[in-house]
Amino acid sequence: MKTIKTTSRKTIFKNLLHFFFAIALIFTAACSPEDGRDGRDGINGINGTNGNDGEPGEQGEPGEDGNANVQVSDWFPIQFDHVDMALEYARMYIEIPNTQQFIDNGGIVMMFLKQQYPNSDDFAITPLPYGTGDIYLYYAFGKQIDTYGFEGFTFFASWIGGDVTQLENGDFTLQYVLIPGAEGRNANVQEMSYEEIINHFGLDI
Repeated sequence: MKTIKTTSRKTIFKNLLHFFFAIALIFTAACSPEDGRDGRDGINGINGTNGNDGEPGEQGEPGEDGNANVQVSDWFPIQFDHVDMALEYARMYIEIPNTQQFIDNGGIVMMFLKQQYPNSDDFAITPLPYGTGDIYLYYAFGKQIDTYGFEGFTFFASWIGGDVTQLENGDFTLQYVLIPGAEGRNANVQEMSYEEIINHFGLDI
């Protein structure tokens, strides 16, 4: 009887060992990462608050006007520097420096005549050269050192059969415009009227 009892205990112990070993295998298989199913993605978090705007930068320096290099004279009266009554013509000098450099850089020069009608606010502006009847008005521009001893404009007036000095009575005034090469190449100013030139370059006359 003792022998049989001893055998039964061994059998029970062996069965229990097999049982726990089987449980361990099942548990290991159930926890394998290869066979497990992925969980659901979590809910996205709330967006963070936007940061404060940076302080505005300093104001840049203003650029030059597009007409910054265009020179326009005031209206000035005709006052002849030389009059030849026998030849019925006269001339007037308007000094402008650095004419050679201006011309070499492609600059454009223009001169206008303004006639104020007597006893009226009416006036007329016309580009030079200008001729009507026996009167002819024109100008030359450049370095005239050897000829007249200066550089700039020479305004010429011829009045056949009349007194050319009457043009000095104040009813006639002149104005010149100097347009540098860069501005002049961007506009066909030679074909423009006085008003078109003023408007095109935005000149304050």
